[in-house]
Amino acid sequence: MKNLFLTVFVAVFALGIQSADAQSERHNWGFGVSPGAYSFYALQGNNVFNAKAYGAGVELSAMGRLNSYLDLGLETSFARLVHPLDTAGALAADAGNYGIRQNFLSGHLGLRFRLDGGIMNPSSVFVPFAKVGVGASSYGTFKDWALYVPVGLGFHIHIPKSPITITAQSNYNPMFLLPSGTKPSGFLHHSVGITMQLGKRKAKVDNSDIIELARGDKKVADRDYDKVPDEIDQCPDIFGSVNTMGCPDTDEDGIRDTDDKCPEVAGFANLQGCMDSDYDGIIDPEDDCPNEYGETESGCPGVNGKDRDGDGIPDAEDLCPDEKGLFTARGCPDADGDGVQDALDLCPEYYGVIEYSGCPMEKEKLDELKAKVTQMRDEQNFNSRNYTARDNGKAVEDRFGNVLIVDKNGDIADKNTGKKLTTTGGYKIENGIIKDAKNKTVKVGDDGNIYTEFGDKIDTNENLFAWGGNSADPSGLGGGIRIGNPYSDANGTKLPGFPDPVRLTPEEAEYCQRLDIASLRAAIYFDYDNATVSGGSLRALDKIVEAMRRCAILELQVAGHADQDGDDNYNTELSERRAKSVLRYIMGEGVSDKRLKYNAYGEKYPSGKGKDKDRRAEIRVQRTY
Repeated sequence: MKNLFLTVFVAVFALGIQSADAQSERHNWGFGVSPGAYSFYALQGNNVFNAKAYGAGVELSAMGRLNSYLDLGLETSFARLVHPLDTAGALAADAGNYGIRQNFLSGHLGLRFRLDGGIMNPSSVFVPFAKVGVGASSYGTFKDWALYVPVGLGFHIHIPKSPITITAQSNYNPMFLLPSGTKPSGFLHHSVGITMQLGKRKAKVDNSDIIELARGDKKVADRDYDKVPDEIDQCPDIFGSVNTMGCPDTDEDGIRDTDDKCPEVAGFANLQGCMDSDYDGIIDPEDDCPNEYGETESGCPGVNGKDRDGDGIPDAEDLCPDEKGLFTARGCPDADGDGVQDALDLCPEYYGVIEYSGCPMEKEKLDELKAKVTQMRDEQNFNSRNYTARDNGKAVEDRFGNVLIVDKNGDIADKNTGKKLTTTGGYKIENGIIKDAKNKTVKVGDDGNIYTEFGDKIDTNENLFAWGGNSADPSGLGGGIRIGNPYSDANGTKLPGFPDPVRLTPEEAEYCQRLDIASLRAAIYFDYDNATVSGGSLRALDKIVEAMRRCAILELQVAGHADQDGDDNYNTELSERRAKSVLRYIMGEGVSDKRLKYNAYGEKYPSGKGKDKDRRAEIRVQRTY
């Protein structure tokens, strides 16, 4: 399939090159780069404007003119998106989760029908076009390919006096020759980018028809031997050019030398045969600053051609001529735009007045007001997390009345018993707020784990929970701290706010009692840059699924890992996808997601056994009580 696609492209594109040479020489070629959005799911339901349903990508294109209306070229795209042939991604997308993305590659021959060949003015800045083509696409490791037919609409916006064009288009791409049993599909593609036009910009004057008409079938006089008959040669005694009716045209720009202000440099008729390199409307030989856009009669920027920092304020009027600034502060930096330059502004982040040196009020009063606002926000944050400040904000109670402290190791602990609630360290208590090592506010969740203020788990190693102050704990841990989810206190009284404990039949209880939890620990390994569960891994997962189906008091935790190749943030995201891939398989076998947890460690914990063993997801099963 790939060889056939390349053969067809080379043959058709060669014809396009041959045809383009015979057409107008104004911008025969264009090479473009266009960021884009791609989706197989945008047309399902109401997802056309759902940004999560799209994957980002980039398109590279090379287009050549066939004639006045048609362009032919190659467009190829690379993207990261949810692909319907990827089972895990498709199942997640059907549930509204578009996070499982695959590498996606597509390329096609495209034929564009433009409206500036005569339907519209050929010099129009805005040019709509319609498009059709044929191409091939693949995903993942690019083993399987399918044909598609792009159909779309778009438009060009030509930048005046520039070879740059802004191109936008939207295509729908139905796919064909899919694997047997696969339902028809197609992907939507939107892009906006820049096209650089190449080739000669002007259209030459062709007088060959006039000359041939004058010659007819008889010999004609041509005393200067320039192939222009004397009877129509406007300069019959001087060797000239066909394009200027026999008169000299040294730079071959179609403008005779006597009318050309730049006879040795090819230019444009509306610029008297010269160029305007900086596009400021002043031709180069009359421009004192030919390579710098100017607003003065001399063609230079600012007064006397001087504006060193390029902020639009002439150096003669600029208080900071070597530092780009704003007109509000006479050319000096002014972040808040209040007219007081940052170097003299006591409150550069607030719009102020000169009377208070750039502050909206006296600096002392402003600082006092900011402190009150910060305190109110801290109290609001704190109260929303079921904590209560005690002892002037230096201690914290959980919602059951236990006083929490931070021990010498930086772990959160019960003050009365000294038992730890966390195991990772780095925590502190400031003004009644629990904060982590990065000074971010955290909370103890209802499930006993530590969470960030945005709801992300950050400490799940022991799954501990503070739930009371009764030291007569049957677990032997003391201080009312138990492993797992507590349902009652030491006296058997059910705690409010918790679900009823799971009731097991005698057969289920016996199975759970003799079940070897250690035998259910497993590690699932993945290929490089891959997060799909497959092959021999399924046997280990099926064993775990059977145990969790038969024993309802089991919970499972998956830890995703990655090797040390690549960016840290990407490896963290990849390890999360690996952990979620395992959870999706287990949920697909009928296990409730309420019994499943995960964490993503990226490259933080290498296996010590090589990169093949680093690309893994570790599974741990435990009883809830």
